[in-house]
Amino acid sequence: MTTKVKVTFLGTGSAFAKTLWNTSILVEWGEGESYCNLLLDCGGSTGRALHSARRSFEQIQNVFISHCHGDHMDGLDELGFMGRFAYKRKARLFAAEGVYREIRDALTPKMRALHNERREPIQMNIEDYFDVSLCSDSCWLGAKRLVVSQDYHSHIVGKPCSHVGLQDSNGKGILWYSGDRIFDRDLITEAAANYWLLLHECQLWDGAPGPVHTFLGELLTLPEEVQRKILLVHYGDNWREFEGRTGQMRFARQGESIDFALWNA
Repeated sequence: MTTKVKVTFLGTGSAFAKTLWNTSILVEWGEGESYCNLLLDCGGSTGRALHSARRSFEQIQNVFISHCHGDHMDGLDELGFMGRFAYKRKARLFAAEGVYREIRDALTPKMRALHNERREPIQMNIEDYFDVSLCSDSCWLGAKRLVVSQDYHSHIVGKPCSHVGLQDSNGKGILWYSGDRIFDRDLITEAAANYWLLLHECQLWDGAPGPVHTFLGELLTLPEEVQRKILLVHYGDNWREFEGRTGQMRFARQGESIDFALWNA
C-alpha cells in the first residue's frame, strides 16, 4: 500500500522578503472522503498566496502554526473570520501549548468584540473561530500523525517555537518542517534518518549578531546524504544569487508542487 502526498509551496519567503510570499506550505493526501490537507504556517500574505495558486482559505481544513510571529500566523485573522462568517465552518488549528497561548493573546483583541444582527455587543474567543488541538507531543490528523516538539531557545530565547513532523499511521516519516530556528546538527540528522523530506529555513547571509535563524553556510556542513533530503524555505529576495551554491540542497520554488508516493511496509 502506498501513501500519495502532494506538497505545494505557496510562499517561500522570509519575514521581510518583498518579492516572495511568507513561507507557507500546503500538504495534501488522500482522495474523495479520505482527502485531507494541512497548512504549515499561515503568514500575513498567505491569503494572497492561495489566491495566486487558484486556491482559497475555504479549502483549508487544518493549519499548524510553528510560532507566533506575523510571517507565520497573521493570516489566521482572515482564515478565522472567513471560516465563521463566509464558509460556515471552522478549520482545525494545531499548535504546541506555549505557541497557542501567544496566538490566543495576539488574536483575541482583534477577534473578540463583535455584535449580533441587532447590533448588540457579543464577546468571542478563539475557539469560536477554530477547532483548537493542543499538541504536547503528537496529535492525530485522520490516519496521519503530527509529531510536535516545542522549546524556548531554538529561535528567540524565552519564546515558544516548535518544529513538526508528519508521519503515516505506521510511524513512517513523510516530511519534517523546521519552523524558524538556529542551526541544530543533531536535530537535522535525526530528522533525516526518520523522514523522507525535510523543509528547512535558510538565512542567506552569515554573521548576524545574536543569530535567530540557520545560515546557509551552516547547512552546507551537513553530510551530503542529509543535504539531499533538504528543500530550503524562508529565504530572502536575493536567493537567485545563491543558486548553484547550496550543495546537495536546493531552494523550494514559490508555487512549486511536489508529488510523491511512499510505500507503507
